[in-house]
Amino acid sequence: MQAYTSIRRAGPAIDASQIPVLETPRLRLRAFELRDLAAACAMWASPEVAHFIGGQTRSDAEVWSAISRTYGHWALLGYGYLAIEDRATGTYLGQVGFLEKLRDVSPSHVGTPEAGWALAPEAWGKGIASEALSALLTWSDRALDAERTVCLIDPGNLPSIRVAQKCEYQHKANVSFGSSQTGLFERAAAITGS
Repeated sequence: MQAYTSIRRAGPAIDASQIPVLETPRLRLRAFELRDLAAACAMWASPEVAHFIGGQTRSDAEVWSAISRTYGHWALLGYGYLAIEDRATGTYLGQVGFLEKLRDVSPSHVGTPEAGWALAPEAWGKGIASEALSALLTWSDRALDAERTVCLIDPGNLPSIRVAQKCEYQHKANVSFGSSQTGLFERAAAITGS
């Protein structure tokens, strides 16, 4: 693993105050910070994490690029990914958020926020994904002008399917994704009256 301490800010801080901080009893969802990089790289280097999310582990450079791109999502679209940390310890547990990948799938969901989540293996089986996604969706129902959100889940990824269903996503279709079929799940935004 590389020495991430050599990465530093070389210019003035960009105001990221519009990126929400969401809290649950156990978790804090917040903008990525440089201190998350080593843990995020370790998470994405795990074949178990990558198995249902593209099937390939990610290099440190790919993880850095993905973290950097999420700030562009927030700036351009008003949503993006958030780091998940344990509120008690500050430990990085994974990520959750929305993105726009302009995926060439049918039925198309371009223009609809696509939810996604990934956790470090030590955080699996503890309800953390459901807790984080639920907090994100509560926020999105109030903050986003989107009638629905979607997520793509490999049919073999039963834990993620359960997380999606627990958070009110329903299977709508199978889409060709790469060389296989992937489930497209959809959730209507709740009307919050705000």
